[in-house]
Amino acid sequence: MSCLAESDDIDSLLAACLYHGGDSDTIAATACVLGEALWGVPQARAAAIAPFLDERVVAALAQLSGAIGKLKRS
Repeated sequence: MSCLAESDDIDSLLAACLYHGGDSDTIAATACVLGEALWGVPQARAAAIAPFLDERVVAALAQLSGAIGKLKRS
């Protein structure tokens, strides 16, 4: 949680987790899930991984994005 508290975006959070020490990959994976909920995923990163995603994952992400958009507008 200290990594999350000292970060202001997903990139600084990932860096803080990796330099934290200990089981840094597990810490980063857990913290970044929370960071994504707070700040979202940078568009450049999402675009870079999109070609490698299964079409069912792409469809689920589009559905989730639409639902989040509706919540933000309300």
